[in-house]
Amino acid sequence: MVNQVKRKLKERQEITSVFLRIPDPAAAELMVAEEVDLLVIDQEHYVFPEEMITQILRVTNNTKTSCLIRVSQVEQEKIGRLLDAGAGGILLADAKDAKQVKELVNAVKYAPLGKRGVSTESRSNRYGLKTKDLKAFPGIENQNTIIGVIIETQSAIEALDEILKIREVDFLSVGTMDLTYACNVPGETKHRSVIKLKREIYKKITEAGKSALDKVFEEADIEAARKNGINCFYLASDMELMKRGIESRLSALGC
Repeated sequence: MVNQVKRKLKERQEITSVFLRIPDPAAAELMVAEEVDLLVIDQEHYVFPEEMITQILRVTNNTKTSCLIRVSQVEQEKIGRLLDAGAGGILLADAKDAKQVKELVNAVKYAPLGKRGVSTESRSNRYGLKTKDLKAFPGIENQNTIIGVIIETQSAIEALDEILKIREVDFLSVGTMDLTYACNVPGETKHRSVIKLKREIYKKITEAGKSALDKVFEEADIEAARKNGINCFYLASDMELMKRGIESRLSALGC
């Protein structure tokens, strides 16, 4: 059975996403209860020991919510271990070029699509009790694992056409803050050159038939994203949602 988030990505249906920055499974548990489609553990910028990642995956596995791990390096052994622990896939930040993305595919997918080492008794296969047909196992896993790529470096922008040809990539996003540096306007996320480049990148992504993820913090952002063909909505991080809730209550009290 293909997982529902993977199916939605392939069909370019709308999905919701929250990034996890607080290393506690309670945050993930709340997101699952709210039926958020996709969670991303941000291991690029925040400290998540692998034991904590496993606890979070225990919360998300066997639910309608898929959980990916955000990394900035393609380390085959580490990626294989995270997937064996139950991660639904990998989101590669700071992608450099098509060669690196193909290396990611090799790390995530079993042969013949990739070179991931086989472990049929890992936690992701319920210790050998989920898929007992060992011949079918690699194909089933390949059908379900999700690969995402964040375009935020000059080299990735230049290699975008080649990256989009890689069939195993399910969705792409644009790292807006990093893009401001690529455009020589550091921190100016609303600068015309940044907005123009983002639109051009997302146009290429959607025209290639790939799902596209973007931040939509405000209602106006959602409508603008839909007009640009975005179907994956990054609502906020768990930390941002908490901050906004606190700020809203303090504002109501006049603080």
